[in-house]
Amino acid sequence: MPLTGRRAATTLAVVRGVGAPGWFVPTLTCKLLGLPRNSEQTRDYWFRLFVSRDVALAGWLMATEAGSEQRRLALRTGIAVDVADAAAWVLAVRRGELPRLGAVALAALHVGAIALGALALRDDPATG
Repeated sequence: MPLTGRRAATTLAVVRGVGAPGWFVPTLTCKLLGLPRNSEQTRDYWFRLFVSRDVALAGWLMATEAGSEQRRLALRTGIAVDVADAAAWVLAVRRGELPRLGAVALAALHVGAIALGALALRDDPATG
């Protein structure tokens, strides 16, 4: 079954929402992702901010009608955020700030989200 724009948008919202439980257990989630604690012990706080943002982006996407300008804006915003996140993860690996495996996996997740967002945007019916 081909991945249509509607399915891509729904899949993207699910991918963004999957991290939501991590908001309640950030220490465990970060350990599973191989993300080290920083000296200020603020890693869990920052992780919660990212999860909150992803859930808000998913909610925005799902609350919009296919073909609406709001849907297209939500998709474009999500793509821009994911491009910036993927670049940040790659930069962090290059600087040795994060373990390679966890950072590469997270960068790949963002690249996948970019692809899903682009597919959903491409197939989103234009408004008249």
